[in-house]
Amino acid sequence: MNTLRIRLFLIWVAFGVLMLLLPFCLLLRPAVADASMLLPVIKHLGGLWLPAISCFAGFWFSGDTGEGRESHSQPSTAQTTGSYALSIVYFIIALTTVSVPMFIVSYHPAPNLEPTGPGLVQQVGEAATSILTMSPIFLAPIAWITGRQPSSPSSSAGGNVNSSTRT
Repeated sequence: MNTLRIRLFLIWVAFGVLMLLLPFCLLLRPAVADASMLLPVIKHLGGLWLPAISCFAGFWFSGDTGEGRESHSQPSTAQTTGSYALSIVYFIIALTTVSVPMFIVSYHPAPNLEPTGPGLVQQVGEAATSILTMSPIFLAPIAWITGRQPSSPSSSAGGNVNSSTRT
C-alpha cells in the first residue's frame, strides 16, 4: 500500500508543479497577460492541488499505523487502477477547465479600450472554483481506496482482544 501512496503522492506533486508553471505560459500572450497577473493566477491554481497534497500527506504519511493494521499489505489491482484513474480524470478536467480561460478565450478590448467581460484572473478564479466544487467527488474515493487496510486476524475474530470484561 505504501508504494501506491508514494506513487500517487508523486503524481500529485507533478500535477502541482505543472499547475505552478502553467501560468508562466501566459507570458507568451502579451496582449492578454503581463507579469503582474501571474501571482493571482498561481494563487487560484494552488487551491486545486495544494489542499489535496496536504491532506493525502497528513493521512498517508503521519506515521500512525494503528493497532490491527498491516503496513506492508499490497493493494489490489482494482485499488491501484481506481486510484490512478480517479487522479488522472481529475487532472484532465482541471487542466482543461483552467486552460480554456488562459489560452483559448479571447480578451480583445472593445474599441474604446474597455474590457468586454471578466478579466483573465477572474475567469481563472471562476474555473478554479468550479473544479474545487467537484473535487470531493474524486478526492474522497482516492483517500478511501488508498486508506483501506486489510483486517488483521484479531479484528476479524469478533472484536478487540484487549478489551476487559466486567464481572
